[in-house]
Amino acid sequence: MALQQLGRFDDSIAAYEHGLKLNPENAQIKQGLEQCRKEKAAAETDDASGMFGPQAMAKLMANPRIAGYFQDPKYRNSFEMCKKQPELLMQMVQMDPRFMDVFKELTGIDLMDMQAQQMKAKERQEEARKKAEEEAAKKRAEDEKRRKEEEEAALPEEEKQKIARKKQAEAKKAEGNEFYKKRQFAEALKKYDEALELDENEITYINNKATVYFEMKDYDKCIEQCDLAIQKSKEGYYDYQKLGKALARKAGAKLALQEYDEAIELYKSSLLENNDANVKDQLKKAEKQKREDEERKMIDPEKAEEHMNAGKELFTNGNFPGAVKEFTEGIRRNPTSTALYSNRSAAYIKLMEFPYAMKDAEKCIQLDPNFVKAYLRKGTCHHFLKEYHKALDTYDKGLKLDSENKDLKEAKLKTMQAIQMGAFAGGS
Repeated sequence: MALQQLGRFDDSIAAYEHGLKLNPENAQIKQGLEQCRKEKAAAETDDASGMFGPQAMAKLMANPRIAGYFQDPKYRNSFEMCKKQPELLMQMVQMDPRFMDVFKELTGIDLMDMQAQQMKAKERQEEARKKAEEEAAKKRAEDEKRRKEEEEAALPEEEKQKIARKKQAEAKKAEGNEFYKKRQFAEALKKYDEALELDENEITYINNKATVYFEMKDYDKCIEQCDLAIQKSKEGYYDYQKLGKALARKAGAKLALQEYDEAIELYKSSLLENNDANVKDQLKKAEKQKREDEERKMIDPEKAEEHMNAGKELFTNGNFPGAVKEFTEGIRRNPTSTALYSNRSAAYIKLMEFPYAMKDAEKCIQLDPNFVKAYLRKGTCHHFLKEYHKALDTYDKGLKLDSENKDLKEAKLKTMQAIQMGAFAGGS
C-alpha cells in the first residue's frame, strides 16, 4: 500500500503478487492488486510531462527530503488532493511549507527566493522613489531660494535693507531662544531686545519677552509686555495666532496672581482669536482654581456651628427641607465636619431621600471611620431600601466600635424582624 501511494506501481504489484502466492484466497490482497494495476494504467496514459506524472513522481522520490514527507499520513492525503486537482498546489504551498519543496523540485522555481527578490526589488523602488522626492524637494527649495533672491535683487534699496534687517532680527530671536532653553533669561531678554531694535513691530519678539518674564515670575512685567503686544495688534500688525498667544500669556500671569476672573476672561478672548487646545486646558484649570479658592474662602468653623444649630432647631420643629438647607450651608463653611454630614443625613432620611442620606453617612465614615452614628444612619438607609442584609452588616460594623450602643441594637432588631416577616409572608 505504501509503495502504491508513492507511485512505485511495479514494486507494489510485485509485492501483491508475492502475497497471493503465500495466500491465494486473500480478498484484500486481490482487491489491492486490481486497484494498483488500474492506477498504473491511468498513470501511464497521462502525459509523461504532466505535473504529477510518472516522471514527476520519480523526480520527487529521488529527493530524500521530499520522499521523507510521505511518511506523514496527513501530507500524503494533501498530496493526493493535489494530484487529483493540481490547481490546489499553490494553495497548499501557503498552508504547508513542505509543498514549496515540491513546487521547486517540479518547476525549478524557488518561491522563497522569488519572494525575497521581490521584496528587495520593492525596497529598491521605494528607496529610488524617496531619493527622487528628496531631490525634487531640494530642487524646489533651491528654485524658490533663487526666485526670492532674484526678486529681492530687483527690489528698491530701501526694501532690500528692510529684508536684511528682518533676517538679522530673526537671527537674534533664534539666539534668544537658545538662551531661553538654557534658562539664561537675562541673555535671552537682551537678544529679544536686539531683535526688536531691528524690527520693532514684530509681535513674536514681544511675546517671547513676556514668556521670559513669566518664567522669572515677574508677572507685572509679563503683563506689561502682553499689553504692548495686544496694542501692536490693534495698530495694524494683527496676527490672530500672535494675538491669541499674548492674551493667553497675560491670562497665565493673572492666574498666577490669583486674579481668577480676569484670567478666565482673557483665556476666553484668546480662544476667540485662536482655538488652541492648550489654552482650553488652561481655561479649565483657571475655572477649577477659582472654585477651589472660593471654597477655601467660605471656610469658617464658627459660622458652620451657627448653621448647624439653626438646622437642628428646624429639624426639631419638623422643617426638614429647611434643616437640609442650613446643614448644607454649614458644610460649605466646614467641609470636614462629621456632625454636619450626620445631621443632614438624618434630615434626608426624614424626607425619604435615602440615596442622599446614604451618601452623607458614607462621607462621615470616610472622614472618621470610628464615628458610630454614621453606621446607624447608613444602616437605616439600607433598611428602608429593603437591603436588609446590607443593613445588618452595617449595624454590626458600628457595634464593633460600640457593642452597647442602644440605637444600633434596636435598629438591628427591627431589621431582623423585617426579614422574618418577609420570610413568613413568602411562606404563606
